[in-house]
Amino acid sequence: MIAGAMAGIMEHCVMYPVDCVKTRMQSLRPDPRAAYRNVFHALLTIVRTEGIWRPVRGVNAMATGAGPAHALYFACYERIKAVLSEGRNSHLANGVAGCVATLLHDATMNPAEVVKQRLQMYNSPYRGAVDCVACVLRVEGLRAFYRSYPTQLALNLPFQSLHFVTYEASQEMMNDRRIYSPMTHMLSGGIAGGLAAAVTTPLDVCKTLLNTQEVALAQMGGCGQDFPGTPLGMPFGNSRADYLAPGTVKSAWGTATSATRTNPAIGAKPTLEMRAGTPKTGATILALLQVYQAHCRQESRPASHALGATSFYSGGGKRPPHCHPPHYLKGLLMAFRTVYRLGGLTAFFRGVQARILYQVPSTAISWSVYEFFKHSFATH
Repeated sequence: MIAGAMAGIMEHCVMYPVDCVKTRMQSLRPDPRAAYRNVFHALLTIVRTEGIWRPVRGVNAMATGAGPAHALYFACYERIKAVLSEGRNSHLANGVAGCVATLLHDATMNPAEVVKQRLQMYNSPYRGAVDCVACVLRVEGLRAFYRSYPTQLALNLPFQSLHFVTYEASQEMMNDRRIYSPMTHMLSGGIAGGLAAAVTTPLDVCKTLLNTQEVALAQMGGCGQDFPGTPLGMPFGNSRADYLAPGTVKSAWGTATSATRTNPAIGAKPTLEMRAGTPKTGATILALLQVYQAHCRQESRPASHALGATSFYSGGGKRPPHCHPPHYLKGLLMAFRTVYRLGGLTAFFRGVQARILYQVPSTAISWSVYEFFKHSFATH
């Protein structure tokens, strides 16, 4: 367990900047200021425009989760492999041990993944890991930390099975005596991680979408409109204060749907009844109206039908049945559908270069550190 914890912390901390780039490159509708050509261009751009420490923002959350998660992960893997294989190398035993170990690993790691990816996104509204945890708990509840858990399992079960089978097979070819050999551990780990990463990239894109909850993307997937994206985790507001205000989502939507004497054409400046606690910028309200009008168009209803004098703010009237506020993405199927609608089949391989570039050295580091500590503890 100690060897596994050290391996997990080293793996994730050393490669964290590349992981940050991967998360951003998997965004389906990135901010124009966060559109990158490749991994190296992304790193240079982030450092130049956001500061030298920006690529490692959230690494403390990752280290906190990676230690116990990888301790359980490697301990469970070694135990189950020993029981099932009975001293022989069995690909089936390796795969089954990897699957069971993944269940424990992901249950521990998933909250840290959510916090990490929300902090990694461009224009993240959170001050840090603790602030992110507090905000998510207050606004979305505890379930937000496990919303992507089924998707994480769907991603990691095949990933880890393929990873362990490939690693053990590589060790059989390069190190059949199974002695401590740092070079073969690194090579086997890198090969296993790169192959597993390439195959499971589509699931990783869906997992990133569920973790970051780019709410504007959910609306675009439903309405087929190309709306500008909103900052991470902020359903409607343009400022952190808007996001944290109790009832913000409800009040913002109510304000948008209670607009009076408004030109329904997108792009017109609406005259709105601004109320306490609602978003404070015209750009926010305009974006809300665009989403609202797109819903009306989707149901073949005129946008002006509901843009009358009736107020829907805080229960002031009934919302038309054809027009509902956006919802958080839930589940793997919804994520798959949204990714496909927004970018087609190619969208499922967004960030594949960054993912492979991250996984090859990270798994090499993980296995070499793990085997080093195992060897050290065994000999001393």
